[in-house]
Amino acid sequence: MKSFYLFNSRILSHIIFWIGILFIYTFFPYIYRGNFAAILKTNLLFLPQDIIAVYFVLYVLFPKYLIPFKFVRFILFSILTILFLTLISVFVSYYILPSTELYYTNRSVEEQFANSLIILFSITGMAATIKYVRLNLIHQFQRKDILMQQMETELKYLKNQINPHFLFNSLNNIDELIFTDQEKASNAIFHLSEILRYVLKETESNTVSLSNEISFIKNYIEFVSYSFKSKKFISFKIEGNYKSLQIPPLLFLPLIENSVKYVDRKSTIPGIAISFFIDNESIHFKIVNKYTGMIKKQTHGIGLKNLKRRLELIYPDKHSLDIEKTASQFIVNLKISFV
Repeated sequence: MKSFYLFNSRILSHIIFWIGILFIYTFFPYIYRGNFAAILKTNLLFLPQDIIAVYFVLYVLFPKYLIPFKFVRFILFSILTILFLTLISVFVSYYILPSTELYYTNRSVEEQFANSLIILFSITGMAATIKYVRLNLIHQFQRKDILMQQMETELKYLKNQINPHFLFNSLNNIDELIFTDQEKASNAIFHLSEILRYVLKETESNTVSLSNEISFIKNYIEFVSYSFKSKKFISFKIEGNYKSLQIPPLLFLPLIENSVKYVDRKSTIPGIAISFFIDNESIHFKIVNKYTGMIKKQTHGIGLKNLKRRLELIYPDKHSLDIEKTASQFIVNLKISFV
């Protein structure tokens, strides 16, 4: 809570408060009546009861009644406290000040009572309002800190789930190649090592450059292409300048993995079409994969669920993820806004 260092410096803030009170209740009467020194001495004489009223309300009644939301009791005891101290103020005005050289007025008891009551109410109310606002601000910042910590913990958990999920799918692809083409399997293992190097290195950070992420996607496409009849089975297109953009690592991988898993491998080229449309304000990622009529529903696995949750946490109200199914295609559009 570094941003509240000044607020938490209680001695300094309290000194400033009481200096301000003395200034207000000395300067304005001085404008109308003169004799600044006498008014200041008088206010200093009444200051102890103001301090008693303020700190009794703030440090006894506040935590006991207001914080637990016992508003009626808080208001009742605050009024009784101020009335009691106002009576003391009237007593001081009529039995102590007249025998001294300090400033006082010849008001009636009723006028003096009303004047003292208003002053004490205003000072105590001002102090209580400041404390209430301060506590609310601190509570809001603490709540935001807790939410941020929870979000970071959840994001780390989701990110940790990506790696084993990705590795599981990759090993399945290599397992298929070992029995069909050992040379391709060997090349696939090389590409997998490059992919894992990126995963282990870059995913330690919260964000990576989009250019590095696209290089990773290209490497991944090269890796999974070994399991298709042609390296042109997956098409990849990118438009726009993406050199300066930063994104969370492995953000698009679950969508690509899903398309690879459910594509109709016997379809015409390209079976999977991946495209990026990028400008300074947004990224539009689109992926289309063909499927056979035998597949009634494309299952949304762990990877896709994690992706949706990551998007909610990182880009709240700044993203859209649409998945559309036609007679022969699954079409996924992911849009992310940076403004």
